[in-house]
Amino acid sequence: MPARHERVNTGVRPLNYNYYKVIVFAAAVGIIHELPLSYTGKHTDLPLQQIELQIKSIRSSTLNIIRLLGKTSMNTNLKLKIGLLFTLILFSAMTIVPSFYKDSPEWWKKYLAPQGLKLGLDLQGGVHMVLRVDLDKAVANSLGLSAQDLKKGLAKKNISAVQLDSPDPAQVVFTLPNTGVLGEINEIIKENFQDLDIDVQSEAGTFPRITLKLTQDKIDFVRQNAVDQSLEIIRNRVDQFGVGDPVIVRQGEDEIVVQLPGIKDHERAKDLIKSTAQLEFKLVSQQSVNLQELVDQAKAAGQWREGGDAEQLKQLNLGLQASLPKGTEIAFQLIVDEQNPKKENK
Repeated sequence: MPARHERVNTGVRPLNYNYYKVIVFAAAVGIIHELPLSYTGKHTDLPLQQIELQIKSIRSSTLNIIRLLGKTSMNTNLKLKIGLLFTLILFSAMTIVPSFYKDSPEWWKKYLAPQGLKLGLDLQGGVHMVLRVDLDKAVANSLGLSAQDLKKGLAKKNISAVQLDSPDPAQVVFTLPNTGVLGEINEIIKENFQDLDIDVQSEAGTFPRITLKLTQDKIDFVRQNAVDQSLEIIRNRVDQFGVGDPVIVRQGEDEIVVQLPGIKDHERAKDLIKSTAQLEFKLVSQQSVNLQELVDQAKAAGQWREGGDAEQLKQLNLGLQASLPKGTEIAFQLIVDEQNPKKENK
């Protein structure tokens, strides 16, 4: 008769370690994932000795687990995997300690967690603003500067040009004394104002008129540059404000998104942005006074500093009112564009 094999039920099922690997891994991922959510953004005042005791406790527990794994009947590969998993958990815990305890050793902060946990608006709140840059005004300001320069150039040629009110801010209209000066005006514009398009209207019995517009290439450049300058100014202002990890990005053609995590005073944040987001272009007389000398004197007297806000600029002009030509004031423009790769204040 063939041999008969009987299955004996001992009542003990073999241990399936795959289940335990999944459970341990899921628990570790969950703990690491939830740690940032438990962080409030504030350090605790626990002394360094207590921190070291907690770390020693974690290390001791990990070593005990490793020793326990060595005594079990699991295969070597599984032991290595679980040991590596617990080592990863321990290392992860060590890297977040500086985020919780301000008295962590400097070498710990430098090599294990140089930046710590950084929370955004979703975890610690703050200010979220969407700003719109007035691109049409930027174009109108640029056109106004060119038109004024042209008018001064014509005056040097003894050509009288009277600027008229225009319903379109993207146009500047001048009346001329006669049609005989049109040829000379065209030459001046062609030589010195290549960014201007000119349209001549001349009818019998009326003074001739010229309508000036910026070329499309110039308009595109001004619109792009206006947003870039606004971004740069806002970033510099927020840096002075001391906000940690702000988000300042361009959105679409003319919008700037500003996120200031941790800021509770919304009105102060709005005042901060409003004081620098507006770009204005103003003419400054440099014929009768040395502007740089006046500014240097104001700096020495503590009346002005580089990157000052709109209120300081207003005070500077009030202080120098007696030294400036009547109807003029000092203005600064931050130049950051393709034509001027270096940052400079003018």
